Amino acid sequence: TLIKAGSLHKANGGFLVVRMEELLKHPAAWEGLLRALRSGIARIEDTAEESVRTKGLAPEPLHIDIKVILIGGEDIFETLLLADERFGKLFKVKAHLAEVMPRNAAGIKVYLNRIREIIEETELLPFDREAMAGIVDFGSLLCEDQRKLSLKFPLVREMMIEASALAGMAGCDRVDLAALKKARQARIFRANLY
Repeated sequence: TLIKAGSLHKANGGFLVVRMEELLKHPAAWEGLLRALRSGIARIEDTAEESVRTKGLAPEPLHIDIKVILIGGEDIFETLLLADERFGKLFKVKAHLAEVMPRNAAGIKVYLNRIREIIEETELLPFDREAMAGIVDFGSLLCEDQRKLSLKFPLVREMMIEASALAGMAGCDRVDLAALKKARQARIFRANLY
């Protein structure tokens, strides 16, 4: 009854997303992941030291069908590729995700669709046209380039939630540019506190 499923067991049949920095801090976890991916079997292992282990009942290993996505920088990828031959065999696809997109008509359309999704997902007050334009400007401000839009949507989402809350507290039925500016000024004020 004290056996707990690990990340591999919980993600079996789906995807496991792991940050490389965290995984490499625990060499036993890295070795266990590589072993499980090579064999297609996940074993529930005792994390205690070898000298402390006692012989007892062991759970039966589980067959795994999983896709593992490792998130990390270019330097970690290159280091592992050179240092561990198993890495290149098990992780064959390398992808680079952009943090910005062009600020053109097509980009703004995609951005506004994502903003609409955020409003629906988090059940925010509706945003008027000026507030939507203000969010697009905020996206450019985040990447410090007027020709680009930031894809760091968690930061955009936080700003939208705060603007919606401020508009709601003011008794408004929609978020306007004034509420958005007030939310941004409040964030700047809090960031500048000691």
